Amino acid sequence: MPVHSFQIGNLDCAILSDNSSTSKLRDLFPAVPELEFQKAKTTLNLPEQITVGYNCLYLKQNNQHILVDTGTGQGQLLTSLKEIGLSAEDLDIIILTHGDRDHIGGVLDFPNARFILSQKMFESWSQSEKQEQMVEEFIGLFRRSLDAQELELRAKGRRKFYLEMLPAIQDRLNPVSFEQEFLPGIKLVDATGHRSDHSALEINSQSQTLLHIVDSIRHPLQIKYDWASFIDSYPSELITSNKRLVTRALTSNALIFSSHLTFPGLARLNTSPAGLEWHWLE
Repeated sequence: MPVHSFQIGNLDCAILSDNSSTSKLRDLFPAVPELEFQKAKTTLNLPEQITVGYNCLYLKQNNQHILVDTGTGQGQLLTSLKEIGLSAEDLDIIILTHGDRDHIGGVLDFPNARFILSQKMFESWSQSEKQEQMVEEFIGLFRRSLDAQELELRAKGRRKFYLEMLPAIQDRLNPVSFEQEFLPGIKLVDATGHRSDHSALEINSQSQTLLHIVDSIRHPLQIKYDWASFIDSYPSELITSNKRLVTRALTSNALIFSSHLTFPGLARLNTSPAGLEWHWLE
């Protein structure tokens, strides 16, 4: 699996692949009217097909090995870790951004790590009156497109997080508030919209900033147009969150990373007379 290494200040960083897939660009934004979509696609000269990454962020800070999210749990992420000379047992800290399977599927693979998550995420998944809401907000996306048996299968997979995974790591959970610096220069940022428990992550070191927007922006089109993707539970909240994240990135000249952009998923934003511009980094 591919690995992309880079630096943020004095932090050693790497993007670790946990697989990829291809998709039609149109399928990403089915709610956008056809004429509006085609005009945007033609204006920006975009291809019909896109490569969707499943990317995880690794950091090394003060000899601590830190991983943001645990991938699908299918083994590809562990292979990527081996590429940088690490095993699952070497990880000291896992930061969880939200409870979707492709971000928490490998939670039980890391026996020695402590887990950091937002207080909001912790309450959403640990309080019985909120747990089924976390299932429903996800399942609701597929109610019209999947049969009852497949929906129940997905609901069962979603419930696994609070029924099996969280109890197994409960002694290693560390909930933190948004904007609280829980490690030097590192804080979780409220990014509600994709899901109600969804967080972004800001990392600062030696006047350099990395903003991990996780699942908030799945294609550069979303910085120019107020579009949510088919997989976002709360479109209007997502659009509001994305505006805040874009402003935050521009203010700090942050390097941007996203879980589902084409590998390695790194970019910068800037403003020009033509408006907001997206620049891929390799």
